[in-house]
Amino acid sequence: MIELIITACLIASPDKCHDERFKVLDGSITLIQCMMTIPDFAGWKRSHPSHKIAGWHCRAYIPEKDI
Repeated sequence: MIELIITACLIASPDKCHDERFKVLDGSITLIQCMMTIPDFAGWKRSHPSHKIAGWHCRAYIPEKDI
């Protein structure tokens, strides 16, 4: 499984950024395909109008431990 991570920043405060993580459930997609085809953020942008996307990357999904 692959994880798409976008870095989003507030438009009014560009120094206030955070990461959003999305699991890509299609097991046949590669990391390169993820980087090339997945970044269609139109839906995310519509639901977060006060943010801009500063960047994104894909990686193998690694479950993070709850602290």
